[in-house]
Amino acid sequence: MTDQCYNLLSYMNKEKGSQTEPMTVLVIQGRKSEHRVQEKQKKLQGLAAPSGVQLQFVNPLLEDDQLWTEPKKLLKGKKAILFTGSADLDLTVDTPERNLYVSRVSSLAKESIKKGSKRFNPLQVFGICLGHQLLHQVAGGKVERDASLKETGTGRIRLTRKGVKDPFLVDVPLTKDMQEKFGFFEIFAHKDTVVKRGKGFKKLGGTERDKYSLTRKRGIFTTQGHPEITDAKNLQDIVQRANQNQAIEGYEHSYPLTDTPGADMLLVNFFNKAAS
Repeated sequence: MTDQCYNLLSYMNKEKGSQTEPMTVLVIQGRKSEHRVQEKQKKLQGLAAPSGVQLQFVNPLLEDDQLWTEPKKLLKGKKAILFTGSADLDLTVDTPERNLYVSRVSSLAKESIKKGSKRFNPLQVFGICLGHQLLHQVAGGKVERDASLKETGTGRIRLTRKGVKDPFLVDVPLTKDMQEKFGFFEIFAHKDTVVKRGKGFKKLGGTERDKYSLTRKRGIFTTQGHPEITDAKNLQDIVQRANQNQAIEGYEHSYPLTDTPGADMLLVNFFNKAAS
């Protein structure tokens, strides 16, 4: 083999190797409990594994302050970012944890929205519960605490016409209600609610209490529910722990609590998109 042929073959193998390197998804996980952190990481890694993407977890409540000063650097080389929920803080309640989270993550959320709003090859962004609220808030929306809007349990999201066709709902089990409207079930556990959408966000679906349960803006997808929780017992355990903490307002059930098989396809589809 000539040196020229060998160099060409080496180049092709290098190119082939680079193409098979897995995409990395940045996951923002604002939790204090190490047990809950690891539990959620294991669940997300299981959902991401079939797509071949790698997850990089960062925790604004634990990481060094310097990490959050350069959001562009955090997003460098990433094709997707996931803002998860958290039972350790509420966006509208002034606590040290909440203030630390907002001060560190807001700039990253704004940069993610900027990149996720591009017309071509946008950053893939997914916001769950607290992440859903934060993304809307930094985009000019409004998050409020209203007892009549808070939800705990298994609620049904009624989809808009755009929602039914959204690619994030591929293989999510949809059913029709009495009004012949398509929807699906998701587990909820929130006291704060998005009452005004962020600029440019389109409504994809809402529950009987929350009209903005599911939204999108180009590469950005958000939900107030918890697609990663499909086992009702898992939420019941969280609720019981919360009720044992005197500093946390009790969670009474807004809806019956049932399993939601298939809701986690929202995350599977997100990871598949990140890998494409």
